[in-house]
Amino acid sequence: DVPGGSLFAIVGPNGSGKTTLASHFADILRPPAGQVSVLGDDISGLTTGQITERVGYVFQNPEHQFVEQRVEDELAYSLRLRGRPPEKIDRIVTALLGSFGLEEYRSYSPYKLSQGQKRRLSVATMLAVGQRALVLDEPTFGQDRHTAHALMERLLGLQRAGVTLLTITHDMQMVADYAAYVYVLVDGQLVFAGATADLFARP
Repeated sequence: DVPGGSLFAIVGPNGSGKTTLASHFADILRPPAGQVSVLGDDISGLTTGQITERVGYVFQNPEHQFVEQRVEDELAYSLRLRGRPPEKIDRIVTALLGSFGLEEYRSYSPYKLSQGQKRRLSVATMLAVGQRALVLDEPTFGQDRHTAHALMERLLGLQRAGVTLLTITHDMQMVADYAAYVYVLVDGQLVFAGATADLFARP
């Protein structure tokens, strides 16, 4: 169970099941048994479209989610798919380009960006639709500390507006600085769930 409107982290060794677990929240996987509820509704009763309207998923490798050949089209893609008016799309895309420092790259191919720029673009694309929950797989990967801080501050603004943020990460400094709650997975088992301060107080 995750408190709505919180920023929480899933941590653990490689292969412990972090990404597999999180994939159930965004309809990348569906459980063969048991139950997964997203924002109060069992996903078995929701379509893929209904789930992705609620939850955005930012992949660990940004290139795995790119579908367009220009940065501005990448940002507009999910909005066009949902039939948003062109003038509204233009406003949202321009605002996101500015917020994430990508204005001068709007006509670039997403694949030609630096790793840090790809990460910022991948996060920005998930903010375009305005989902109530975001899953971010290694959001600070490839960022220097200054850029990572700027990205996390942007995400904190969303959290303060009521968006639930789930981060899968090995960046324990980010966990200490930003996460209110932590879930620790080891070999597919939940071995800790609680406040971040309580985790760091344990040897």
